[in-house]
Amino acid sequence: MIKSKHLASLLCAGILFSMVGCAAPSQPAASTAASETKTEVITQVVQGEPVALPSVPTTDGITMLEGGVQLRWFNNAGFEIVLPSGKHIIVDPYLDSANVEPFPVEEIERCDYLLVSHVHSDHVADIRALEDKFGRFPIFVGQTAADTLFAEYDLDLRNMYVCDDGFVYEFDDVKITAFTGRHTEAPNPTRRSASYKEDSTNTGWWGNFEVMSYLIEASDGTEILIWAGMTTEDQKYKYEDLRPDIAIMHLSPKSDAEIFADMVASWNPKLVIPHHYDAIKAGVEQNPDQIDRNLTEEKQEMFITYDENNVAHFDEDAYVNYFNEAIVEACPTAQMIRIDHHTWYRFGFSYAAIAEE
Repeated sequence: MIKSKHLASLLCAGILFSMVGCAAPSQPAASTAASETKTEVITQVVQGEPVALPSVPTTDGITMLEGGVQLRWFNNAGFEIVLPSGKHIIVDPYLDSANVEPFPVEEIERCDYLLVSHVHSDHVADIRALEDKFGRFPIFVGQTAADTLFAEYDLDLRNMYVCDDGFVYEFDDVKITAFTGRHTEAPNPTRRSASYKEDSTNTGWWGNFEVMSYLIEASDGTEILIWAGMTTEDQKYKYEDLRPDIAIMHLSPKSDAEIFADMVASWNPKLVIPHHYDAIKAGVEQNPDQIDRNLTEEKQEMFITYDENNVAHFDEDAYVNYFNEAIVEACPTAQMIRIDHHTWYRFGFSYAAIAEE
């Protein structure tokens, strides 16, 4: 199992990049420290949803400084991020219609920016519901799939912010940089003849073809990389100049853990938050045909178990640990943490004094 960190190892009165959650995450994950002086990541419980932005003293003498960001994981690749300005970013909205951990659109209070990694339905299914509720807000989407997305969901064209590799959009409270990625891996290609239909609004095809990742730079300096797609060796060079505080990363059943960890090491984030593994579990258990399509025989032995009725089950703990162990080896200064669905967490700078032994 993945070990969590303890307060006793914090630097005395040091400034730390820390996380505060409104509820303790299930099985929080963190990698082994590189040295005794390594800045630690801490998890503490506070009340409120989301927590207030000003300095917040919490238990054990930890104080969160003003600023930072708050986020929660809906499901799959869907997240909500609250910027220091109070504005909200929604990522890949798969909400009421989700087949895993659905979340009510009616409970979302704001949507000021919306990021689309790709246009498969499990990433955009509730985009129209958000537009109906909130009206005008920028929707960031790859330029190849933009028209298809807006036509399929009958979206307001004034909301379209098309993106390509290196496109930068800057606002008063946030800077958003787009990067192209890979969805369909070369060893497992999707043939155009099998996936493309004559209907030009086929988001399924364009979802295979175009994937965007985004770097979010908040006004207080916090940087979050929303990384989507598949692991390919070239991507470690694509992102090597980035040093995000948080990397929110897609775990694919087809991904190689060593390549994934090598990518993480190239940009050296403080935290790695994995996602999409819940969708793998739902897919395997709801549609057993996905097992052979998405998992090699070796990975089936590692992550699939069968009950007395020969029903397949996906071992999330073993799967996440598979990636975490590779990160520990390749990048001991980064820490992977698992967060609960639908729970607010706050990330930012904090300080605490070391308790006397």
